[in-house]
Amino acid sequence: MNGGRVIFAAKGTSCVTTNTFRTVLKRSGYTEECLRVPAPAAMSDLGRSIPNLIAYCRRPHDVRTAAIAFGESPSPDASLGIVKEYQETGAPVVILAVQENIEVWRQGVCDPELNVSIPANQLEPFFAEWKESLSPDAVYRTKNFKKPSDPHQMEFVDIGLMPFVERNVGKKLSDMLSRVVRSMVDDWEEVQGATDQDLGLLLRSVFRLLVGKVLVDKGVDNFKRLNVSDPADVLARVAKHYGGSMGDDALCPKALALLTSAGEQIFEMSSLCDMSTESLGVIYENTFISKATRKKLGTHSTPPWLADYMMWQVEDWFKAIPAEERFVYEPACGHGAFLVAALRMLQQFAFEEGRPYTDTALYLRKMLYGVDIDPFSLEIARLSLSLTDIPRPNGWKLGNWNLFETDPFKKGYPKPALVLTNPPYEEFTEAERAKWSCQNFVKHAEIVARALPHIRENGIVGFVAPRTLLTLKSISQLRKTLATTFEIREIDQFPDKVFRFSDAETCVLLARRKAPCPDARIQCGYVFEKGVPEFQNRHVFGFKQDVAARTVTGEPEYRLNMPLLNGIWDSLSHHPRLGSVAHVGRGIELHANAKVEAGETKKRYEVVNSVDSNILCHQSPTFYTTYIAESQIRRKGSAAVSKVPQIMVNAARVNRYAWPVRALLDQKGLTVSTNFYTVRPKSEKWPLEFFWALLNSPIGNAFVHSRSGKLHILKETLIDIPLPLVHDTQDIVSIVHAVKDYFTAAKDFDDLDVKGGADDMKLKRLRWQVDAEILKLYDLAPRDERMLLDLFTGHKRLGVAFDQNEFYPRDFVPCLPLHEYLSYIDNQNTAAKIRQQPVWKMVSPEFKQALSRAVELYPDGE
Repeated sequence: MNGGRVIFAAKGTSCVTTNTFRTVLKRSGYTEECLRVPAPAAMSDLGRSIPNLIAYCRRPHDVRTAAIAFGESPSPDASLGIVKEYQETGAPVVILAVQENIEVWRQGVCDPELNVSIPANQLEPFFAEWKESLSPDAVYRTKNFKKPSDPHQMEFVDIGLMPFVERNVGKKLSDMLSRVVRSMVDDWEEVQGATDQDLGLLLRSVFRLLVGKVLVDKGVDNFKRLNVSDPADVLARVAKHYGGSMGDDALCPKALALLTSAGEQIFEMSSLCDMSTESLGVIYENTFISKATRKKLGTHSTPPWLADYMMWQVEDWFKAIPAEERFVYEPACGHGAFLVAALRMLQQFAFEEGRPYTDTALYLRKMLYGVDIDPFSLEIARLSLSLTDIPRPNGWKLGNWNLFETDPFKKGYPKPALVLTNPPYEEFTEAERAKWSCQNFVKHAEIVARALPHIRENGIVGFVAPRTLLTLKSISQLRKTLATTFEIREIDQFPDKVFRFSDAETCVLLARRKAPCPDARIQCGYVFEKGVPEFQNRHVFGFKQDVAARTVTGEPEYRLNMPLLNGIWDSLSHHPRLGSVAHVGRGIELHANAKVEAGETKKRYEVVNSVDSNILCHQSPTFYTTYIAESQIRRKGSAAVSKVPQIMVNAARVNRYAWPVRALLDQKGLTVSTNFYTVRPKSEKWPLEFFWALLNSPIGNAFVHSRSGKLHILKETLIDIPLPLVHDTQDIVSIVHAVKDYFTAAKDFDDLDVKGGADDMKLKRLRWQVDAEILKLYDLAPRDERMLLDLFTGHKRLGVAFDQNEFYPRDFVPCLPLHEYLSYIDNQNTAAKIRQQPVWKMVSPEFKQALSRAVELYPDGE
């Protein structure tokens, strides 16, 4: 058949060939060099479908740039399985020829989705209609930036696919390399040696054999023919390609024989021609960093999704710098995650400017600079950069120095336009600080502080650091420099699940060297523990707020920490605090192993040391009776005055999400341990039911959550909870009645043999009424109350007998206060009917006034 390989030829239809697809793709912006016919399947892939043609956005050809895969299917029933087998190509769009039709699929992390099935003769009109969404630039930006310019782009691209494939490939290779090493380590120790140096040589040798496999599969010159039975030649070629060094006669003949067997196993794997550099980071982290190295050097590999996010967030600033001045510097670069992200950005700029790929090699090697103390990490970084700029070899400017002993800028490094880093988080020893004349006590702050003065005007800095950098008094000078001489664009906060081998809660800061404007604003993003996968795959924050820079960067300590819902707390700054109407105390604290003197009197106490993790907030705690002598007591705390009715509040968070508080009503006035705080009213005006409702409410939990670390709740935080403005005693009476109604129903619910259904819904409705009564007194703007309650979406409420993971359904758009929303539910049979009615007809006169107030507060339509 003329024009290339026939994809299908059904009776009565036209024939679609590979060249037909090529023609259609070229009209959509894909150049000939970006169209590739995959190599035949390896032995390990026999029986597995491979595409007939893959279109890439640009060079290099890998998972990052794969756009569209073409193939064929014998029938519609077989298509799903075939598309799944194309997943590791990374192409988000799959087009299959199926009998007389063409199927367009959206490749996914889980099951692919069929977008459309059209007659074969509609292929060209389909591409013409969707040319903007399927263009190379549109697909590349959606895959990598995760913010498509056209909403329809999401119909074609699952933005979670690429990081999933990279992690999956990296993990498979890590597991394979680990198996290979384990199978030969005993023999290696016998023939080569068992020292750390010998075992390190084994790991590096096996890794370089893998690199040889990658370079062969990617068709790099000097690797098109490689003799696996000659591992010395393979290792030498690999080392020469990206600047590694094996050392003279490092391997004995018997060790080379072992590597021959290892190489055969590695080269039997399926093709790695589409493997991206980012998969190397997974291998590096999982396989080649020992516990000793991690502890000694503070190594924690930067995940590619985080490096990508930071790079793309400053794209506009970086692009505004003249091309010949876009010098990039990554101190403590490790395997080069930020250098690779910057390299891809520079490649993208060149692509958009129409510069030939073959003309960029020298330019790119002149722009990128890194430093690290670990030579093997630098070897990985060189390889990562070389694979990202394949097929060109080494030439990268990477210095093997101790940053605290050596100043790279005195070694010829230019003034950078972009500094990105994720430095070690460890503290200095006193000896290290003295030896290296360090101004800071922690390594990450010292590395950032030493880099800032060298950044050019309008140059950019971005770093990952422990969250304590935002608040520690000892780092205030660094924060002052950032706040007064840099324009801070973004401060993001992450939980301790970002790095596999670090439990630090971290932050990201992005800024450029430019005097901040008086009206500058800072975007503050928050990723919660459950939201890490969503941010990894889609760069979606659990919560975001845009705040005035002057509220973040104030003297004298220039604290850069911005609590969640800061706008709401600012609006309540004139409200009285819990500490003004209640005594907040800590429980009794005993001496460890204190000896009681003979004859010393002991006093009887009814003590609550802890509570069952499943206790509900309407239930009473279990206590035990004990006798304690005065000499055993270190601090009495609230036990100094006993048998006073109180609210018991947990001192350790009950979870790390938006519901950290579980407050229990204790009418007996039990003695509590230091695991609890007690809240006791200062006057009879404030009944215990009010405090119970406040502390268990969304606003009480949100305040504590926004001001607490991941483990503990401070007494000062409870004292500082803002109270609603109570103008009428009837307001408090309404809350007390709501609490008592809920307690009665909850205790009845406890006694039911069969729970669920209408009883469950009734109980939830009564609990929400308590929340609504509290929130109504704060008189928040409707948008602010909705923002507050949306914070709890996706987080299970503890201490209740019903399931609750949200207040409003995700598709419920109006910003209705909770008490208004509940009144609608009461007046309608289902929530669905609510959404079918015109909202304005549903709202009360009070809510109409609230809407008018919101318009006044937000005249710009924010």
